Amino acid sequence: MHDKVEKQLYFDQAQLRLLNIPILLIPQLRLPDPSLKRATGFLVPLYKNSSRLKSGLKTPYFISLSDHKDLTMTPFYSPKTRTLEFEYRQAYQSGWLNFKGAVSNDSLLPDTGRGYIFGTGSFDLGRHFKLGVQVQAVRDKTYLFDYDYAELDRLNSNIDLTRASREETIEMRLSSFNSLRSSDDNSTEPTIVAEMVQQFRYFPNLIGGESGLKASALGSYRYSDANI
Repeated sequence: MHDKVEKQLYFDQAQLRLLNIPILLIPQLRLPDPSLKRATGFLVPLYKNSSRLKSGLKTPYFISLSDHKDLTMTPFYSPKTRTLEFEYRQAYQSGWLNFKGAVSNDSLLPDTGRGYIFGTGSFDLGRHFKLGVQVQAVRDKTYLFDYDYAELDRLNSNIDLTRASREETIEMRLSSFNSLRSSDDNSTEPTIVAEMVQQFRYFPNLIGGESGLKASALGSYRYSDANI
């Protein structure tokens, strides 16, 4: 049955056949029709297998919050873990935001809540200025590797302001670094870094060609005052 108003397809006693032999029976099934670009519902399940987490199944569920934002929740179950993954996306007239992460309770680190969150965003501020945001945080140093979320040994959260034109480029950034290496001590490393770069280009009419001028500044801070 095709609901043309809600743009949904309803199947009753649906069958998947191979060489005209039924191999799967689905009593009730609802699918969006091809003209519907966004619809709340389950996505295709994903099978995952790893030596640390064993075999498990991911069942993503997409939630359309509006025409410009959505949320995807993905439970992941295996003999080693109970995990809930999420991804939130939102679009604005002048930019966008994207956050994804997960929370886990597993047997690798029993009785310890584990998780991570990554976020990015970009906004147009006008007059050629753009604001960028990046957030990277994790509960413990081995979580990203255990779950194969990212191959990172150092996290970088930052906020930057940039403007680019034919004659001038300005870039300002404030960053926070967090090393995931077991041999590193974040308190003795420069984890807070501020930097600014400004470049000018000139095109002399008298002699032709191009000349440029670049100025930069950088400052860093560490939490420890040890003489290292």
